[in-house]
Amino acid sequence: SVFLALAALLMSSQLFAQTVNTATVTRPTGLVLTCVNGPVGTGLSYTSGAPASCSATDTDAVTRTTIVKTANPAAGSPVAVGQTITYTLTSTVTGGATTAVQTLTDTLGTGLAFGSVTNAGVYTCNAANPIVCTLPSGTAPGSYSVTYTATVTSAATTSVSNSVVPTGGPTCTLPANCTVNNPVTKTTIVKTANPAAGSPVAVG
Repeated sequence: SVFLALAALLMSSQLFAQTVNTATVTRPTGLVLTCVNGPVGTGLSYTSGAPASCSATDTDAVTRTTIVKTANPAAGSPVAVGQTITYTLTSTVTGGATTAVQTLTDTLGTGLAFGSVTNAGVYTCNAANPIVCTLPSGTAPGSYSVTYTATVTSAATTSVSNSVVPTGGPTCTLPANCTVNNPVTKTTIVKTANPAAGSPVAVG
């Protein structure tokens, strides 16, 4: 009958109807989409066919700052009381401009007297012990150094040492790169006599 034929036609159309799912992904800045069975671009619009499979990779640059401390005379070289040591702190910025103020705090150990900051570069530094120097936010990638002096005093014993502590993001590439030690040489004078001191002597 006509009724049965129409019912069969409606059932057939329902069985073979296509279901369409639509998914749209917007790519954030710095994110790369790699897709299978789907278009690659700033966004993914996929409306039919096999399901799309996508993986995301974050390509945003990561800003890093590493610190190295050096001295002249070099670490490990002997120094004497009254001698001046020149210290240099170097920050290396990579991956993008800094996003916050970065601080280097350098504390002189026993037997060292602060002299002066001889070259601050882009840093802003105080003029006392501990020496505190700041690198401004927005500093572009590159290497930046600050140099100061200290004098070995009579309070020094077997060695003089000082360390820098970075805060606000910078790190020491190795712990040893942020500490400098120098052995101290001292000259001791002893005077003797013959006849010995206190012994009687005669005229002539």
